[in-house]
Amino acid sequence: MISLENDILKVQINTHGAELCAIYHKKTQLEYLWNGNPTYWKRHAPVLFPIVGKLKENQCVIDGKTYEMNQHGFARDMEFRVVEQETHKAVLALDANEESLIKYPFLFSLRLEYELYDDKIITSYEVLNKNSTAMPFSIGAHPAFNCPLVPGTQFEDYHLCFEREEVVRKYDLDKATGTVKPTPTKVSIPKKIPLNQRLFENDALIFENVKSKSFKLASKLHEHGLEMTFDQWQYMAFWSPVTGAPFICFEPWMGIADTTDHNGQFIEKMGMLHLAPNAAYNNAFTLRFY
Repeated sequence: MISLENDILKVQINTHGAELCAIYHKKTQLEYLWNGNPTYWKRHAPVLFPIVGKLKENQCVIDGKTYEMNQHGFARDMEFRVVEQETHKAVLALDANEESLIKYPFLFSLRLEYELYDDKIITSYEVLNKNSTAMPFSIGAHPAFNCPLVPGTQFEDYHLCFEREEVVRKYDLDKATGTVKPTPTKVSIPKKIPLNQRLFENDALIFENVKSKSFKLASKLHEHGLEMTFDQWQYMAFWSPVTGAPFICFEPWMGIADTTDHNGQFIEKMGMLHLAPNAAYNNAFTLRFY
């Protein structure tokens, strides 16, 4: 377990999955990250790579060969090595190995950097393609935040805040298969969405190419909350189990689950990134806690 700390935040990161496990704010005296209680969901903030979402029947075809891979890929279940560690910053890496090549036949290096800056955590991703051909992949984040955040409040006392009202493309999940319906619907989203469990009756809310580049979790009953700022992510998803789980996930994605009618060809999967040989892909987002 890696510990990072500055004057405001104390953070823990598990080298297994390079997963954030705790985010404590010294001034508010609040823990913001979900504790991973398996009664609701055993994870905290998994790293999604080399796919986001679910493959149709958990299978894909690459160069004529069928591979199997579970939802959200394998990075979240593998041990990362520590490349660099300072008081306020850590860099972890995962390289292709015998286990990963069974599921995903590409040579890669995935690096995550967590850096504390005042009341913020900056999470940066770098993917290196070590192949002589283009490498298809997706990447995403899945952090879960306590909601309710403050004792004495409940889930319905909170809301999501967007920068603006806008019309977006929304993808709906097919609950029977875990894939998405191929045709999105256009929906209007207000600046403020009150939270309730019914929002997630059909699983995650998945929006594409939203114009807002920051989102907040806030409450009318107190001044505390969190903000995610991102710029270069194609999809933004929000999720909470309908079992009454006391958390909500903010999920920036570059990629999405297979469509219900997908032909299984990995290279043709919707939302995929295609990285040139020996090239690097970089992306990041920032979380602020108050």
